[in-house]
Amino acid sequence: MKKLNYDVILCTYNGSKYVQQQLESILKQNILPKKIIISDDFSKDNTLELIENIFLSYSFSCYEIVSGLQKGAKYNFLSALKYAKEDYTFFSDQDDIWHPNKIGIFSQYLQSTKTALLVFSDSRIINNKNYVISDSFFDYQGLTARVFEDDSILFKNCVQGAASCVNRSMRELVLKSLDLVDWDHLYMHDWWIALLAKYYGEAIFIPQPLIDYRQHSNNQIGAFDRKKRWLVYFTNLSVFIHNFRLAILQKKSLDSFDLLVCGNLPKNKFRQYKFVSKLKRILIRLMSL
Repeated sequence: MKKLNYDVILCTYNGSKYVQQQLESILKQNILPKKIIISDDFSKDNTLELIENIFLSYSFSCYEIVSGLQKGAKYNFLSALKYAKEDYTFFSDQDDIWHPNKIGIFSQYLQSTKTALLVFSDSRIINNKNYVISDSFFDYQGLTARVFEDDSILFKNCVQGAASCVNRSMRELVLKSLDLVDWDHLYMHDWWIALLAKYYGEAIFIPQPLIDYRQHSNNQIGAFDRKKRWLVYFTNLSVFIHNFRLAILQKKSLDSFDLLVCGNLPKNKFRQYKFVSKLKRILIRLMSL
């Protein structure tokens, strides 16, 4: 197994119920992180006390606790990115569980390159009692990494932040972009990183579940069964429209960022969206996006 120098960003908020399992799964990896950055969004429970006790019990002292922006997961992860310094940065939710071979498998895909690189894997979905709901997040949600083949990634994200890693060049690119765009117009941190990888770098998908993603009532985004997609769309039409508008705002942020850095993005009329839903393709066409 090759040497891998990496940091982990673990974002927390009132996570005492599950964070021990997650943190211990990180500390049991064959290759340990150089530093674990705990970005806490001002938890009101004993999350931080529990975390410090776990670090003490594992004799792990390479950690840093920083404060989030108290505006949710997107802002928490993005604001914490500046504290990472190593060659690679892994993102971690507080309530998931890393598989024992996660870092070993990722190390096989992480390349020594100056290209901005995003590597992400599939995940297994579990509930709050660790019962397996699905062996594949991608299959369950009907996702495909082929959204990177054209411009579908603009309106259909397949990257799960908690199952992803970026190299130094990508981290620097993301930090540069955050100085030039309105964070409020970004849908989620993982989707924004995916867009930057598509148009300015490279994205590599590992078709293997390497974390257990915990599905419960407190998930900020959550997963839904692809077989019920149309039911979800029409029973939550206002949510669908809201999310579609957010994707448009994020696309406009990318267009604005591109004008400032290189101006190489394809014009709307040349973009293709083969891997988004028919409903979205209709809306995209009607709005000339």
